[in-house]
Amino acid sequence: MNPSCITSGRILASYHLFLKDYETASEIARATVEALQKLRKDADIVIIAPEISLRVLLATALIHYQAPKHHPQARQLFDAVLAQKPNSIEALVGKGRVALEAQELNEAIDFTSRALQLDPNNVDAKMEYAWALVLSGRAEEGKAQLKETLPLIDGRDAHSRDLLAEIWWRLGKCLWEEGHPVSQPL
Repeated sequence: MNPSCITSGRILASYHLFLKDYETASEIARATVEALQKLRKDADIVIIAPEISLRVLLATALIHYQAPKHHPQARQLFDAVLAQKPNSIEALVGKGRVALEAQELNEAIDFTSRALQLDPNNVDAKMEYAWALVLSGRAEEGKAQLKETLPLIDGRDAHSRDLLAEIWWRLGKCLWEEGHPVSQPL
């Protein structure tokens, strides 16, 4: 990778995030953000879209990389993105995920529901919103949301199969917590 090429940095960081190689994704995104800041300083060029995209990539990688160690930095990055682009679905979902991990359930519900208002079929937003509902004691509502998410995923690639598996695990966890035998139909 050419560290000064913003486009290749965005592509590679996205690819490693897709592969769930969070460490590499965060390193590439961080290096690309630094290259973009250097370009801004040296050439006095302000390019907003790539910076927002890179900050979302970096923050998303940091949610998972050595969690929860990097969560404060991920929050700061999402806050910076939302300050520039208040309707960033990725930043709203990311901020909701961090809140969910921190057991700040009302905040998680707030951010993910805002993302759902912008895109009602966003699988990530729907999944995290539903799980925040379940964890906050609104299990029936959360289970219904999880079930509504299933038809939105085609399951043809490994990534979507992972999403399906996570949703089914969450539904199974709900049944387990309710004391239902696993063999009982949903």
